[in-house]
Amino acid sequence: MWTLIGDIKILEYEKNITQKYIEHLLPPINKKRTANMISFKLASLFYCQEIKELTPNDYSNSKVTILLKEFNKTKEKLIFKDPEQITVLRTKFLKAFDEVNNFYDKIKMLLEKENKSIRELLEIKKYGNITQLNYYYLFILFNTVSKENIVNNSNKIYNLVNKFFKNLSTQKMNKEEINNLLSYQKQIISIYSSKVIP
Repeated sequence: MWTLIGDIKILEYEKNITQKYIEHLLPPINKKRTANMISFKLASLFYCQEIKELTPNDYSNSKVTILLKEFNKTKEKLIFKDPEQITVLRTKFLKAFDEVNNFYDKIKMLLEKENKSIRELLEIKKYGNITQLNYYYLFILFNTVSKENIVNNSNKIYNLVNKFFKNLSTQKMNKEEINNLLSYQKQIISIYSSKVIP
C-alpha cells in the first residue's frame, strides 16, 4: 500500500538502505515486504521522536500511512507555490532513513564484534519467525547507544540487549510487564548512550 501513496524519492531511498541488510539483519523480501515495512516503521520512530515522546503506537502501519499522506497533502499544496519547501520536508524524511541506516549499522557492528547472528541476539530458534515487533524493542533498547561504546563494550552491551529477549522468550508476560521490563533494561543500557562512559 505504501508503494501507492509514497513519494518515489522516499521509496527509492528506503529501498536502497533496506537492501543492504536483507538476510543479515532483516528478513528476506517476500510478498508481504516485511523488511521494507520494518525500515518504514523505524523511520517513523526517528521522525516522530524529534517532535514528541514516543509511544508503542508510533511503531505501526497506520502511523507510517499518516506520515506519507501528510507529506502528499503538503506536496500538492506547495507544488506550484513553494517547491523548495517540498524538498525541505522530503529531506526530513530522508534524514529519518539515514538514522535507520545508522541504527542497522550499529546492530551489524555489535553482532560482528561478538560473532553472533541476529537470531542469537533475539533468542529466535532456527526456523522461528523474527517478528516486526522485535525491531521496535531493539530500537527502544539500542538506538541511543554510540558506535564508540559498541566497539569498546560490545560484550556488555550484547549481553544486556540479549537478556531482555531471553526473558521475553522464557517468561509469559502481558503487555504491561513487557513494557516494564523494556523500560528497566533500557535504563541499564542507557549508560552506553553517550560517547564517554563516566
